[in-house]
Amino acid sequence: MSGEARSATGALEGYEIFIKYLPATATEASLGTFFAEVGPIVGEPRLLKSGDGKCKGVGWITFATREAMQAAVDWNGCSFGGRHLQISAAKAMHTGFRPSLQAAGTHTPAM
Repeated sequence: MSGEARSATGALEGYEIFIKYLPATATEASLGTFFAEVGPIVGEPRLLKSGDGKCKGVGWITFATREAMQAAVDWNGCSFGGRHLQISAAKAMHTGFRPSLQAAGTHTPAM
């Protein structure tokens, strides 16, 4: 389990969790308050929101220490807003441009 949150330059920013099954009424503030007792949070929690501003059920929180991230993962199955959350260490996503697998000079433009 990594959970490392890195900037586009590769600098370590903290340790991130991924949360599923959040209620539509969840806000960044309510999520931050709920997880504050686990450990220090870096920045604000992030929620995936629909066009009307309601939570779509998933979010991310970055903690300052690996221990805080692990403590949050240990809360997997806890109740928040009437829902049982699924909490896991976030997976690192690719940032920047995706490298080409095609040899240089072999690209055929679309016609």
